[in-house]
Amino acid sequence: MIDAMAILSAANNFAAFVQCYGPALFVRDYGPLLGSALTGFTLLLAYIQFRRSNRNHHAAELKAIEAKQVEIYQRLELQSLSVFRFEAEYRSIIPFYKSNLCPPEPHPRGTDRSQAELTARKYYESTCNLFEIAVRLRKKYNSDIRLGEQNSNKYIITRDYIEDDVFGSWIAWFFDTACEWGFRAVWHDLRDNYAPQLRCDVFDPLIRELIAAWDAEHAAAPRANLTIPEVELAPIRHRFYQAVGKNFGCESALCWVNDIRAEPFPQPPRAFV
Repeated sequence: MIDAMAILSAANNFAAFVQCYGPALFVRDYGPLLGSALTGFTLLLAYIQFRRSNRNHHAAELKAIEAKQVEIYQRLELQSLSVFRFEAEYRSIIPFYKSNLCPPEPHPRGTDRSQAELTARKYYESTCNLFEIAVRLRKKYNSDIRLGEQNSNKYIITRDYIEDDVFGSWIAWFFDTACEWGFRAVWHDLRDNYAPQLRCDVFDPLIRELIAAWDAEHAAAPRANLTIPEVELAPIRHRFYQAVGKNFGCESALCWVNDIRAEPFPQPPRAFV
């Protein structure tokens, strides 16, 4: 017959043994696993904290960039006003050089030729200074990429301080300026003073095309109308917007012309240029 008192005593002794030596045995058997788990948990907390800090830093950086974009936009607009004021100040000279084709007269009536040409040159220099700032803020040149080795990435975007829609409006100004015969007349002298982004990716291809298509033909057989008709101008504009938009990663420029032409706007009876 089993002794109940003996069983009870054995159970008490086992409980005391477990209470005394159980934790030590547990640590001995599972200590390395617990250490690894604790290390992993610590690393997970550190990673979560890092991601949170990184998101906060990124958000702050985006806000700083947005503020910088607004500041740059305002400065460029203010600087462009100086170009417009220059044009208004010399309104008896500058319009002469802004037609698509060269007039038959050598210079504006009632002006000295050398003075008129110098004034036009300074006007276009001021304009190109603005243009250069715009393209350099849109994309910065990566000197580590050798030109020609990566045809699709001559430039890399570090920070686009000029937004797509804003830069699209500047592309429109680039094109209008290139269509002025006075600008084409001085570009071969001015171009060496400006960054490759402005020369190679904006004006050089278009100016070459317009000199061959317009100026050479006009010099050989002068046109009576110095304004290029829209039907001839439209495909050139479209190609230019597409090319410059691609060069500078500006998606707005790729559909800018189509967006503007989508809803023709009526001209008032007393419209003036």
